[in-house]
Order: sequence, then structure tokens, then C-alpha cells
Amino acid sequence: PRTIRVGDVPDELQVVEGDLWVTCKGKPSYAPSGATKGKFVKIDLATGRVSGDLQFEAASPVVNLGNSAISGTNLYYTIGTAVYKFDLTAEPLSEAPPLTLPETPLFDVSAQNISSIYGFAVHNGRIYVSNAFGFNVAGKVYIYNSGETGSSVGTLLNTTTVGVGPSAFYFNF
Repeated sequence: PRTIRVGDVPDELQVVEGDLWVTCKGKPSYAPSGATKGKFVKIDLATGRVSGDLQFEAASPVVNLGNSAISGTNLYYTIGTAVYKFDLTAEPLSEAPPLTLPETPLFDVSAQNISSIYGFAVHNGRIYVSNAFGFNVAGKVYIYNSGETGSSVGTLLNTTTVGVGPSAFYFNF
């Protein structure tokens, strides 16, 4: 077996055009060894080697990543109730020096009284966010414009009540 070193708390995996993107959430503040910043690691599936990573500036505060999704050439990710976007084609990606992730969000979902983003996806120009409301009542799904279709990014398009604990989205269209 081969070991590929990535960041702390690897969680989500996404394959895009022959590369594996690993979302490393970073250690939380209550970790015995202290908090670490989240980052994204790109692994070339043909070679099995890390071909680059995206992380936060060294001077920025410790940031733990929430959810992530790749749509087209854009990487979307969440921190708290904020949604961010990074254009994966903006600059060539390499192991050193790593590219820096933006620290200004596209939009924040707290306007809809969402206290935490539990589920997250991007599909067909829309950003899907779910709120679990403490897992004891029906959750909600909020659909926002991603800005890819010409409309304003972060515009709330639809809200729907769903079952308890909505955590993922699956598309068959």
C-alpha cells in the first residue's frame, strides 16, 4: 500500500479530469495538538503524487473548512455560514509555493437564519445548502444562484422543507 500525505482531517474526495481533490478540513480548536488550517490537495491519479495544494495565507487566522464542491473550473467551499469560490484555472497549481484561497465570501446564508451549513452541492448553476435544525425536526434546503448563469450570485431562488438531517444532494438530471 502507498501512503499519500495530505492535510489534517481529510474528508471529502472529488475526481475531476484525472485528478483527485481532497478537502482537508483542518484540526478543530479543541484538538489536543491545537487547531490547524484547512486546505485542498490535488493528487494526479496517473502518478499517485500530490501535484499541488490550495491553502490560506500564513498570516490569516486558523480556518477550518466546511463543505466543498467542484463545478466546471470552480471550487466552491464553505466556512461557517459563508460560501466561497476559487477559479481553478486562475493560476497554475504546483506544490510550492501553494496558491492562496480567497478570504472574501461570495455570499453568506445567515440572512435566511441558517446557523450552520450541513449539506452543500453545486449543480447546473445553482448552489444547494441544507440546514438540519438540530436533527429533531424537518430540515430545509435552500437553492441559490451560483452566478454561472448570468444572474446575481447568492440570490435565493427556492426553499423547500425536507426530512430530518439533510446532509447530501444527488442529481439524476
